[in-house]
Amino acid sequence: MKKMIFLMLTVIGVGVSIYFTHEKISPEEEKTGVTSENLLKGIRIQQIGWNGEYWLIATVNSPFGGSNGLVRYDGYSITDLSKKFQECLSG
Repeated sequence: MKKMIFLMLTVIGVGVSIYFTHEKISPEEEKTGVTSENLLKGIRIQQIGWNGEYWLIATVNSPFGGSNGLVRYDGYSITDLSKKFQECLSG
């Protein structure tokens, strides 16, 4: 069964739409992907990862944490992890 997740990020009144897919092919095999990637007003998605429970989205030049940001999307809400991410990097 193929499940499509729709995520809308709103940045200073402008929406960015990103479509994620997660498909369970068999009990042992899963396939995930991104059907579109958007660049908008200097905000660029650098990388997207699925850990089996939620999406981790790394951004460049975003309002989430300055130059680099990290957010978590679980299908229902977006959590900004940028501050924790920067604390881990600085030691």
